[in-house]
Amino acid sequence: MSKHTPTPWVAEKSPYPTKSLCWAIRGPQGHYVASIRGDQEMSHFKVEDANAEYIVLAVNHHDELVAALREIKAACPRYCDDDAINAGLLRIMQTVNFALAELEAK
Repeated sequence: MSKHTPTPWVAEKSPYPTKSLCWAIRGPQGHYVASIRGDQEMSHFKVEDANAEYIVLAVNHHDELVAALREIKAACPRYCDDDAINAGLLRIMQTVNFALAELEAK
């Protein structure tokens, strides 16, 4: 599997008014990554605006979120000895482990 375009990514709205307005998602130095098109008559681009912003937000913070999950996974066994705390942390750790397994499988 090849490596993705480096971050940060940005979403740029097309400056050309058309019936199917387009957002361009670009990496560093303006490298084209993807586009989002919408039907002006159906949505007035509100959903497409939100989707473009959400994609860029998720991609740009992905590595930080994975690092935070790994830090939680490493810290919990060292600092959590009380049985009452462990019951709650067990559920948190199951969630963290599941999320990391899904991310690291890709």
